[in-house]
Amino acid sequence: MIQTITTLALLVMGSAHATPPKDGDNAAAMTLICPALQLADGDMAIVPDTTPKLPDVTDLYTLNMTLASNEWQTKFTEQDSNNKFKATEIPQSEKSEDWKAKWQTWTYAALKLKDPTAKADVLKRYNLQNANTEKLAAIRTTVAAYVDAIFELSKAAEANKIDRLSDDEVKNKVRKAVYGGKQAYDNSMGGKEMRGGTAAGRDAVCQETAGTHNPVQTIATIVACTCGTRNTLRNIQPCGPKTGGNVEWEAGNMPQAAKWPLSRQACPVKSDNKLTAAGVETAINSAVQAIYGEGNKLYIGKYDGAGCDGSTAGACISYQGQATSGTPKLEKAEWLPELQAVANELKKRETGDTAAIQKATQIEQLKALTEAATGHVHAIITPVNPPTASEPRTTSGSTTVARDTCNKHHGKNATCPTDKCTYDEKENKCNPKVAVEGAAVPGTGEGAADKKEERCAGKPEKECRDGCKWEGESCKDSSLFVNKKLALMACVFVSSVKF
Repeated sequence: MIQTITTLALLVMGSAHATPPKDGDNAAAMTLICPALQLADGDMAIVPDTTPKLPDVTDLYTLNMTLASNEWQTKFTEQDSNNKFKATEIPQSEKSEDWKAKWQTWTYAALKLKDPTAKADVLKRYNLQNANTEKLAAIRTTVAAYVDAIFELSKAAEANKIDRLSDDEVKNKVRKAVYGGKQAYDNSMGGKEMRGGTAAGRDAVCQETAGTHNPVQTIATIVACTCGTRNTLRNIQPCGPKTGGNVEWEAGNMPQAAKWPLSRQACPVKSDNKLTAAGVETAINSAVQAIYGEGNKLYIGKYDGAGCDGSTAGACISYQGQATSGTPKLEKAEWLPELQAVANELKKRETGDTAAIQKATQIEQLKALTEAATGHVHAIITPVNPPTASEPRTTSGSTTVARDTCNKHHGKNATCPTDKCTYDEKENKCNPKVAVEGAAVPGTGEGAADKKEERCAGKPEKECRDGCKWEGESCKDSSLFVNKKLALMACVFVSSVKF
């Protein structure tokens, strides 16, 4: 927390009569300001930003749309007057917030598939180019569940996104705080970037009463005012130590660059300058403690009670209207928010953006699971002969299971299982397929499993292959294990994701 201290004020307050500056008058103030001045020294080494970027999942959105029915795909594109495809605008009557959030993503994927090679490319990328329609349909729900979870994670990450600073932006903020944006101190330090007004002499800049200059705008201006003298006073070093030489200002500008090393001699240049959050925060708190107030004026440096002209009175900063009842205001200290932003960025880099890391990791896991699902597609055995009207009708139990399975996908055509359900476009509902009595709804009930088991049952272990798998002490249909495993993986992982 930023605090100002009164002990410094007691040290620097002088008697109420004009006293010319002496060597070392502002050594205490320079000690407090020095850490902030040194932040801009050297190359400013910065800890690298290791926060991961969210993985690119454009291909997965395209894959998801590829596996969807043609009826679904055509909802998101239309032809213009030149017979070129364009994105379909979301209907104004659409009430589903889920659809509104995903519409742009869906239209982008659907438009991409209008490229004649796009579908083939995405299927090949996921090793699905030789999979038949039935096998693609079998993994559709699993892939849609993973992609839906990826979308929600990406949306949450974007909503919680925090603006971050690049390395260059960090360094530029430090330079702006210290030197008004310049790389270092030079002969052209006067102007708005340094002290809020046009070039002027020390008396006008450091002893501000007219509101035309800002002597606390940058760290370098503070140092120039407290360590430099008026052009009429020579051979005095207010910040010490006494080594001879002159630190006086120009008649109408700040001290020349040649005098800067002597002005800051009590604050050596750091050749090995590494910026850290703790270091920047310490520099901020230290510099703020050099600021004190009396009445309605803000002060930095030794005030003799008469003035801050740096010649006949103290080499200090006097800023009228920037204190209230002796408490200094910091609104004009423009260097302060710049350095606070730097400290915040460095803290994020050093501790890591936990939320961003978590979401990026979860998306990578979902991508891996999607690739695992597509990789197992060739092990899926699909029924050769689907149920016909002549077969017995389904039992009420099977119908209930199918209804429960389908109803979970109301409002989500993309994830409505085509093997068990049909999607009502008008009502936006996923309903169970109307099956004949006694027959299992495709993919549900024991009947489907029993038929698949028949071709593997009784085979010895050596002959248990070609779609069959030896499990325990018997030969069983391998597609049952694949489908059950994929469904379980999708269900367990997606339910554990926190958005």
